[in-house]
Amino acid sequence: MIKKILFILTLPLLSIGQNVECIRTIKVVERSIESTSPFENTPSFFEKIKPCAEQGNAKAQNYLGMFYFKGIGVEKDHRKAFKYISMGADLNYNKAQYNLARFYKYGIGCDINFKKAVEYYKLSSDNGNKQAAYSLGYMYYKGLGIKQDYSKAVSCFRKSATPIARHFLGLCYYFGYGVTQNTNTAIEYFSSNPTINSKMLLISLLNDKKDKQDEKIEAILTNDTLKDVILESAETIGTNVSDRSFYEENELELKNILTTWEGKILQYDWSSTFIRRVIPVELTIAKDVDTGEIKVKTKFTELEEVEDMETKAVWQDQMLYFEDPEKTFRLKRLYPESPNRLYLNYNILSLNLKEYNYNGLNHLIGQVDTYIPEWAEYGKPMSIVLAPKGNGKYLEEQFLLELAKQDEHFIKLYPVPFKDKLTVHYQIENKANVSAELVSLDGLRKLNILSDRLQLADSYTHTVTVNSSLPKGIYVVKVKVNGKLYTRLVIKED
Repeated sequence: MIKKILFILTLPLLSIGQNVECIRTIKVVERSIESTSPFENTPSFFEKIKPCAEQGNAKAQNYLGMFYFKGIGVEKDHRKAFKYISMGADLNYNKAQYNLARFYKYGIGCDINFKKAVEYYKLSSDNGNKQAAYSLGYMYYKGLGIKQDYSKAVSCFRKSATPIARHFLGLCYYFGYGVTQNTNTAIEYFSSNPTINSKMLLISLLNDKKDKQDEKIEAILTNDTLKDVILESAETIGTNVSDRSFYEENELELKNILTTWEGKILQYDWSSTFIRRVIPVELTIAKDVDTGEIKVKTKFTELEEVEDMETKAVWQDQMLYFEDPEKTFRLKRLYPESPNRLYLNYNILSLNLKEYNYNGLNHLIGQVDTYIPEWAEYGKPMSIVLAPKGNGKYLEEQFLLELAKQDEHFIKLYPVPFKDKLTVHYQIENKANVSAELVSLDGLRKLNILSDRLQLADSYTHTVTVNSSLPKGIYVVKVKVNGKLYTRLVIKED
């Protein structure tokens, strides 16, 4: 009995001793990470930290998870990495919460879930993690897993104050995203920032690239100029321009677009509000009489360094889906942030077009969905406005007003391209019946994502596992909300 009592009394002492040893071990690991030769003794570190993690030490759990993630001192195991990082996050350790957010964002040991990523970035940020505050701001900046909001992004960047966050604050002040536009404040952020991003961007600004581009855009698209032109045009025909019945929208048929069009592609910012680039373009859409193939030739009429591009397309759901994802066009970046990234290659994935008739002449307006292979991301929102070649005089007068507010893509997909798993994210504003499926471009292969289901107003994420029987190629994600169809193109790799 006495021995049993003595054993029980020694348990707290053993626990205290183990905790002290864990604290020492973690300090040694931290010093090693910060040294010039990190993880020199990782096998022994792994063995010493594992018991501490099992005892519930959040720091040890975080380190053990990262050891499993990177294969340091042990074989890589993303499932175990996720397990231990989650344990540390549950104990409110901000570094573990930050790492867990990253795991959810990139699908490491779990399905990609941007909503969860935002949740854990916020927890980590609230607990004082500055890198998490920046990452949360980045999610707000681009609208990833959360409603796009520049003001909230700015708030997060200020809270972070890391060099990369200060760089994005400079961008926000330079363009007036979420703050009052102030070039001097922006340049202060860039000039005092050590990152290569800021230094390179500062060079671009000093070369007046923004001023030259803005002058071109303002000459065409500033609200005052546009308003005057539209009002003047409306007075001529006695029409109220605030009423969209000013244009007659027609049901678009393939036969009506088989011609040569000229017009402009407009590239927006991430909020789909500010027009950042105007690209004159000529589009020839033709159908081979013998094969039935649709071919689209794209000519960028004022970009000498950009070659013409011809690609096959499929007409489906009143949309043109492009069949050659390897074909790209290259655009010079307006504000390069790296000397190695002066240009970006774009794939055109689809054109979502609507036909409008004004003065007896049909015009096309729509969204351009693009993909940037280098970033494995969709490009910024783009619109296109077209008139039959030789009749472009109506473009700026009648149809740019329709483009003043660019619609945000309803469907967001991660990752792009995908291999064995695809995550579909969307948000509905009101209660609705929703269904979703993944369909090959030829329509021969289908995979159900969501059967018809009543969903309340909220954001939703669905992850579908794709087996090896589904070959690589181009697929369309189709989401129906109360019968209204939304689509987005995605590429599957081996």
